[in-house]
Amino acid sequence: MSLTGRIIRLESERLGSLQGMYTAKTGIARGLVVYVHGTWGNFYGNELSQAIGEVCTVAGWNYLAPNFPGHDETAMAESIADFSIALEEWVALTGGSQGRLVLVGHSLGALKVLDYLHRRRGGPSVRSAILLAPFDCVAFNQRESGLAASSIDILRRDAQRIVSDEVFPHWLLRQGMLADLIEPNGDWDILPIRLGDIRGELPTDQSVPLWAAIGSQDFAAVPDPQSVVTCLRNSEVFQEVVLVDGAPHNFSGHLKEIQKLLYGWFESVAG
Repeated sequence: MSLTGRIIRLESERLGSLQGMYTAKTGIARGLVVYVHGTWGNFYGNELSQAIGEVCTVAGWNYLAPNFPGHDETAMAESIADFSIALEEWVALTGGSQGRLVLVGHSLGALKVLDYLHRRRGGPSVRSAILLAPFDCVAFNQRESGLAASSIDILRRDAQRIVSDEVFPHWLLRQGMLADLIEPNGDWDILPIRLGDIRGELPTDQSVPLWAAIGSQDFAAVPDPQSVVTCLRNSEVFQEVVLVDGAPHNFSGHLKEIQKLLYGWFESVAG
């Protein structure tokens, strides 16, 4: 099937104008699923988001795939503090979730979901969270850039300068943003898998079930995908952690498998 919906716009006093696509079920929905894209992501050019939305429609959920701060070129210098504001304003704009809100985060979006669960005060109640390709942000960006924490001060001296593709070849970043991403114990150090024991860093509210999926070919999974899966499972915070054999970071070529897994998860949180 092909996901259809209507384009909606959020006009935020703090965040400016954001767009997204909202697919509402005919009749009474089970709740609202919100997709949280990764860095340089968006709602309109995202096969993973499309696949998730198709599952939500079949399972009887309303589905919102919005742009968040950090979409497209705004990812060059974003603040994680803006995410919770955008999420709460988006949920309110679509009429709320009637206490049944499921967050599905991919990549950096998965880390934003974790951070929201860890820090939220008030705001919409989350029924469940699904994390696709969560990763140790600090370890990945230090490895890919070849920069250690000792480089942070140097980067911040010229924070608005674009990082050379010889330093970070994957997408455009400002130097200040890269400094934030490689800073241990900083705002983006949300899932420190490199430390081995992450239980103290994860949400402790067991009323919010957590599921995760990692592709066995995920280039962002540091030190390696199997170690990430093992660490998440050992945390005893996740109800289930799946290793998707052969899947890359964006699960390209494995979307049918992701759809099948997600359908079961949406059914389990519907009761």
